[in-house]
Amino acid sequence: MALLSVVYCLPRHPSAGSAHALDAVLHVTLFACIGAWFCRYIGRNVTVILPLLFLGAGLEVLQWRIGGYARIEWPDILANQAGVLLGAVLTRWRRSR
Repeated sequence: MALLSVVYCLPRHPSAGSAHALDAVLHVTLFACIGAWFCRYIGRNVTVILPLLFLGAGLEVLQWRIGGYARIEWPDILANQAGVLLGAVLTRWRRSR
């Protein structure tokens, strides 16, 4: 998580670019994996999901402040949030099967 956070806040990090649809898919996929992992191995409850939601928003704010981006990218924050929630839902679906 620490390495992800550092890479995420670097100027021109790997997902930065002009491919907006691909960028959104990468944000959702990355945070779905993170959310699923934490929910599966730690538990699917508010004490796990809420910090991950804050992480998804906080990294975008840090990226803006530290990474030198012109603005906070709200669509990326929403994609991060959607990814965390998707990961939590997928772990619930997986356990119920």
